[in-house]
Amino acid sequence: MSVVAGATPGGSKSQWRGRRAGGPGRGCAGGRVGGGGSGRSRGGEQGWWDPVWRAEKLKQLQAEGPKEEVLDENEWWAKLEKLKVALDQQEVVIKRNFGRNGADILEDLHTGLRRSRWEQATPQGQTLSGVDKEKLNVELRDNQRQLKASGAVKALELFRKKLPAFQMKSELLEAVENNQVIVVSGETGCGKTAQLPQFVLEEEIEAGRDSECNIICTQPRRISATSVAARVAAESGECIGPIRGLPDPFGKLFSRYFGGAPTKHIPGFTHPVKELFLEDVLELAHFPVGSDQGGYNGHGGRRRKAQEKVQDPVLEAFEARILADLNASPVGLSGCRKIVLSTNIAETSITIDDVVHVIDCGKAKETSYDTLNKLTCSTPTWISKASANHRRGRAGRVQPGVCYHVYPRLVYDSKLRYQLSEMLRTPLQELCLQIKSLQQDSIVSFLSKALEPPEVLAVQNAIDLLKAIGAWTRKEDLTPLGCHLAKLPVDPKVGKMLLMEAVFQCLGPALTIAAGLAQRDPFVLPLEHKEEADETPTIFCCDHIALHKAFEG
Repeated sequence: MSVVAGATPGGSKSQWRGRRAGGPGRGCAGGRVGGGGSGRSRGGEQGWWDPVWRAEKLKQLQAEGPKEEVLDENEWWAKLEKLKVALDQQEVVIKRNFGRNGADILEDLHTGLRRSRWEQATPQGQTLSGVDKEKLNVELRDNQRQLKASGAVKALELFRKKLPAFQMKSELLEAVENNQVIVVSGETGCGKTAQLPQFVLEEEIEAGRDSECNIICTQPRRISATSVAARVAAESGECIGPIRGLPDPFGKLFSRYFGGAPTKHIPGFTHPVKELFLEDVLELAHFPVGSDQGGYNGHGGRRRKAQEKVQDPVLEAFEARILADLNASPVGLSGCRKIVLSTNIAETSITIDDVVHVIDCGKAKETSYDTLNKLTCSTPTWISKASANHRRGRAGRVQPGVCYHVYPRLVYDSKLRYQLSEMLRTPLQELCLQIKSLQQDSIVSFLSKALEPPEVLAVQNAIDLLKAIGAWTRKEDLTPLGCHLAKLPVDPKVGKMLLMEAVFQCLGPALTIAAGLAQRDPFVLPLEHKEEADETPTIFCCDHIALHKAFEG
């Protein structure tokens, strides 16, 4: 469930969807900074950094905007309670101006700060040491039983019982009870990510120990974490908030890291997924594999056909077979066929239940870092066998599926079993900033305790760069600039650029350049248009200003 409030002038400090009112527009025409300047802009208006000017500007925008409405807290509490158990509605969009205080109250209701009786009885900031834990445990148990009796949770409970993880529930709970650390592995879609935390929490609630139970789930990406949190919240009948909010390849590695911790493997899939490689699809399409039909001659022939604007016969046969399979499969109740295009971000913990066919191109954009030359490059590379298996696992959640691998089985057999850890192939300056923000003394010592420690030279390169841009002192402590950079989810060099351009009122172009640097080069050189590209003005050479000019048109 999610709640989205409309952006209105003078609204909440976060505005939910929109920008905070009171700031200047985008551009570089602001006043001068520093020295003994008067703080006036070119038009004689007071500068944006003056708090008096900003307060007056905010009052002006509030006066010009629509009048604020009074939020009826009980009314919206009842609406959110109904939304929590609704099967046909996932979010409500609020396009009314309740002002700053009203938006804050809605945010509190949405995040669940007041959704349960025990939270209402606990003042903000009070710890559980001042609460009757036995009474709290009873209330939590009654609340869980009440939620499980609702129609929405009952429907999802039937689905949960069909997962392979549910068949091992007792064994997994016994292992958790008797060991400080256990490692659980399993096939994609078996339920290890979403079900195991629920097993533990439900057991603790029924045993009357939930007031002292804390469960933390981590994911490698933000979208995976939010997806898992949403799924667990729906299955338990809760809102995403304070209450709800390890794949097989690394099972043995984790077990050794934790001193020989016991491992549990969850076997089986929810539904079988058939795998077809390139030669299998071509055989089904009755395409003569290995022939020179149509002048096809490997990559060179593919490039020649592209120049002649003629379709590759291999791709034609592949596409024809896939389209035949798709047309043979039933269309959903809505009469529409769902097609999902995704990067490798959807390999893990992203579940779209009705996916039946998966097309795996076999490649992914991967960042590599040369510690000697201090150079980073992002190139398409073959994925590992584990990644290919994860992609296959996107299908087969609610019915049998098919995975088409757009490469020969020989290529699959020659792939690495697991992908090289990201810590070993990417620059570490952003990671070092995050570690330092946690008040760790020695970065080298801290990273040496990782599952797969990075090279010492890579760590030293990151430290040297952070000192060079002013994020660290000589004693490797965070500077004020470093504290700000640690809060930005971007490369520290790009983060410093954004901060400095905000000071000099050129944030708009800087944001464009930062976005361009985060992606691949937007300027392409198609072989069939090489002569036209050569005649393009030199202003579109690949540099930062060219990125901005191309975006502005």
